[in-house]
Amino acid sequence: MIILNFIFMIFLFFLISFNILNQQYFNHEKKKKIILQGKTMGTYWQIKIPHVDNKFYLKNLIQKTLDKDEEMLSSWKKNSIIYQFNQLKKNKILNINKNLLKIILISLKINKKTYGKLDITIGKLINMWGFGNKKKPYNYPSIKKIQKNISLTGIQHLKITSNSMGNYIQKDINGIEINLSTLGEGFAVDHIASILKKKK
Repeated sequence: MIILNFIFMIFLFFLISFNILNQQYFNHEKKKKIILQGKTMGTYWQIKIPHVDNKFYLKNLIQKTLDKDEEMLSSWKKNSIIYQFNQLKKNKILNINKNLLKIILISLKINKKTYGKLDITIGKLINMWGFGNKKKPYNYPSIKKIQKNISLTGIQHLKITSNSMGNYIQKDINGIEINLSTLGEGFAVDHIASILKKKK
C-alpha cells in the first residue's frame, strides 16, 4: 500500500509538472504572436503573425495595401476603377493596371472552364437583389426586371486590349456592370501574403 501511494504521488507530481510546463509553453507561444486587424471592402481583416518589433508599421502597410486594392476592386466606391468602368458608355475605353488586368483575365479563363458559371458581368443582377451597391429591395424583383438585367450580362460584351501604351477594357453595350467579389478578396489575401513573406 505504501509503495502504491508512493508510485501514485510520483505520477501525480509528473502530471502536475507536465501541465505547468505545457501551460507555460502555450502561454509563451501565445505571447510570441500578435494580432493585426482593421477594416476593408465592407468587412474586417485580421492577421495573426509571430511577434515583430515594427507591428505598427506593418499594420499601416497592410491597411494601405488593402485600401489601394479596394480603390481598384470596389463596385461602390466612386473613385474605384471598377466603378468607373460600370459607369462607362459602350465603346469607350478605360485604362486599367496590370493587377486588374490579371484578375479579369483569370475570371475569363474560369468562365470558360466552368462553362459560364462564373461571370463577372452580373453586377446588375447582384445589385438588383441588394448584394451590391444598392439597398436591399422590400419586394422580389419582377420577372420582367430580372430578364432585362440578364440581357445586360455576358463576358462576350467585354473587350480587353493590351499594347505598348497600356491595358484597356471596354464594353460593347450600355449597362454592363462588373462585380469582382468572387476574386477580389482572394487577390487581396495573396497580395498581403506576398508582403508578409518579404518582411520575414
